[in-house]
Amino acid sequence: RVKTKLYEYQRRVLDWMQAKETEDVSHKTHPLWTECRTPDGSRLYVQCVTGLATLDRPAAAQPAPGGILAEEMGLGKTLETIALIASRPKPNPNPEFRDWEYDAVDHFVYHERH
Repeated sequence: RVKTKLYEYQRRVLDWMQAKETEDVSHKTHPLWTECRTPDGSRLYVQCVTGLATLDRPAAAQPAPGGILAEEMGLGKTLETIALIASRPKPNPNPEFRDWEYDAVDHFVYHERH
């Protein structure tokens, strides 16, 4: 959990990064193919570069999750990245492990589970 309040632009960046991490393109057509309609109304997919045509929808390749966060210096890239990591915690497979929390003054602090 991040205690620092994000500015509105940082919140938008966090939303974008979360979307990039979880993007599902399995329902989309590959970007190099265009969907057309034949005179009888059926779908035809045409490859933009080669002109090749097919009746089967070419699925978009699943991209690697993530992206490039390129902002000016001092806008909070570190905070945005920490907020992204904190927004997607991994479940603890072993509840006997201790819970640790980062504190700006004390650094990592152990918290008892209740």
